[in-house]
Amino acid sequence: MTLQPYDGGLVLVDTATGRLRFIERPAVPEANVLTRVALRVADGVPELLFSLAPSLTREPTLFRWRADSGTASVFSPGWQPVTDGRRLAWTRAPLAIASWNPGTLVTAPADGSQPAVEYPLHEIGNYVLADGVLAWQALGRERSLPGPVQVSVAHGDTPQAIDGSILLHVAGGWVYLTTGRAAIEAYDPATRTLRIVARERPDQWLVDGGVVLLRYGRAVLRVAD
Repeated sequence: MTLQPYDGGLVLVDTATGRLRFIERPAVPEANVLTRVALRVADGVPELLFSLAPSLTREPTLFRWRADSGTASVFSPGWQPVTDGRRLAWTRAPLAIASWNPGTLVTAPADGSQPAVEYPLHEIGNYVLADGVLAWQALGRERSLPGPVQVSVAHGDTPQAIDGSILLHVAGGWVYLTTGRAAIEAYDPATRTLRIVARERPDQWLVDGGVVLLRYGRAVLRVAD
């Protein structure tokens, strides 16, 4: 399943059959800002989580849309949802323009089986959720000094902290970082160890599911699991 914006709404594309379904925006007064959309398939039913805001100076509202009912309902205050199919994560901030604003990273099981957990952030930064691993990095009190990368592998657990690194991506259960030792290192949350992946920055970084590819000129290297 993929999503495409179309004429004030969204088009859900079934990539297996090529069938299209138009999704109208919920009737939210003055809501004109559509942010990142999270898509998952629950028991064969496509489900979307997206946010709308009256303006860039008001906190957005998250909506959940299900294909079986064809309707969207209010899910939570917040915006920028992500999902790996099992967990959801989104942010809450005083303003929709969340850069450099204090806020909260919120995570919850996608099936609603447990209450949401909140992680207060001095400055909302980057966060990635994939393959059961949620990683995020809050910006520090000085914009040039990001905080440690935080890693959560189960809902409600105590996050693991990785100092002196910059979060790049999550794939295949690994957290990819830039550190002082190398352009790319991979962190294994199970063993809490780092391994060097590439000492030089690649020309292009490609992620397809759990597979990571690095391009150097005409050469493409696959990162081993």
